[in-house]
Amino acid sequence: FIKGADKWQRQREVFEFFVKIAAEYNLALNIHAVNAEKEIISLLNKYDIEKAVFHWYTGSFMTLQDILSSGYYISTNLSITYSRRVMEIIRQTPLNKIVLESDSPYDFKGIMANPSHVKIVAEKVAEIKKSSIDGIAEMTTKNARKLFNLRF
Repeated sequence: FIKGADKWQRQREVFEFFVKIAAEYNLALNIHAVNAEKEIISLLNKYDIEKAVFHWYTGSFMTLQDILSSGYYISTNLSITYSRRVMEIIRQTPLNKIVLESDSPYDFKGIMANPSHVKIVAEKVAEIKKSSIDGIAEMTTKNARKLFNLRF
């Protein structure tokens, strides 16, 4: 949420509107919840949301446990190549709760992200998890299929 009481309340109303739609149709939510993670988790639980991913999660490790115990996913992107915090978040997250993303277009330290960079993200996750790139690709693809109900 953007700071400021007037903006915050309106954003919350709009977000809750989309949460209700997701609940009604059993859709996944892709959420960027910087500094609002606990409130978002509470709202998701209120509406019995089963599928959500916390995009580019960088919050606390305690809140990470709340996200995971609620059955939600986190995603990671090129920030994993330079952020020690993101590396540790991935280290602490079970592989079956991670999805990969490029977050494109976005400028990561002078590199304009694009979908081809997901391979770099997967390689870094493989290094952190001490797994093969093929194993990471297989599991994170399986996670995305389950999360978003994909049929490919």
